[in-house]
Order: sequence, then C-alpha cells, then structure tokens
Amino acid sequence: MEEKGKTRGRGVVLLVEDDPHDAMLVERSLRRGNLRVSLVVVRDGREALDYLLGKGKFSSGEVLCLPRLILLDLKLPRMNGFEFLKEVKNTPSLSRIPVVVLTSSLEWEDVDKAYELGASAYLVKPVKFEEFMEMMEVVGTFWVSFNVTSAANFAY
Repeated sequence: MEEKGKTRGRGVVLLVEDDPHDAMLVERSLRRGNLRVSLVVVRDGREALDYLLGKGKFSSGEVLCLPRLILLDLKLPRMNGFEFLKEVKNTPSLSRIPVVVLTSSLEWEDVDKAYELGASAYLVKPVKFEEFMEMMEVVGTFWVSFNVTSAANFAY
C-alpha cells in the first residue's frame, strides 16, 4: 500500500483479521494517514505465523522483512489471537515485534490475558466509521512513524 506524494514511515504492517470489511477500513485509514507501508492481510493466526516464519504458502521468499507492527483481532478461525500472541512472544526472532490487539471485545478477561501474553496495546474497534478511521490513523502514525523498533523490522 504505497501512497504517492508525501509519506511517513516505511515497512510492513501485518493485519491478522478475518473480517474483510474491517481489513478494508484499516487499509483505508493507513492510506489516509499517508503512511508508506505495505499492508499484509492474513485471515487467522496460523496463516500469520506462516507469514512470519516463511512457511506454507509463504515459503517461496515472499516475506521481505518482518513487520514493524502486527494488528491482531482476537476472534479468529483455526488459531485465535491469544494462541497467536503466545506463539509470537515465545519465538525469539519475533518477540520484539509490537502486537496491537484490535478487537470488538471489551471483556476485561480478554484485556488482562492479552497484556499477560505480551500485547503492546489493546484497542477496542469503535462502531462509528469516522472514529475507527481516526483511531487507526493515530495508531499507524505512532507505531509506524514514531515508534522505534528493532532494526530487523525496518525496511531499508
């Protein structure tokens, strides 16, 4: 998702989201924020791990660099967000990648569990379109443009 003109940031954002509508909203908001990132969308935790580890359909070398940010829904098929988060944070080569939970769940058990497993932030998806867009612009700007992360996650 490269935007022509003035842009900020660089690299990859991995979105783990099974709802195509929410994925489209995230893409639009990052584009609207003029972030120069490639958005990779996968549908579940298993596919996300395959992407990060270069396995399965990603074994042909499609992964150019680790993402600067992972946006993670919790309610996913095959491997849910908690299972994925645990795997990422227990894999040394992936553990420093910021993982922002982006979910519709405001269950306090989920919030606590996400932080216990190593989430960098826990965000509840706003229902209103403009609020969602505004939140994602801020998230993208902070985590991609201003947050300093591991050099391994930086695309040169």
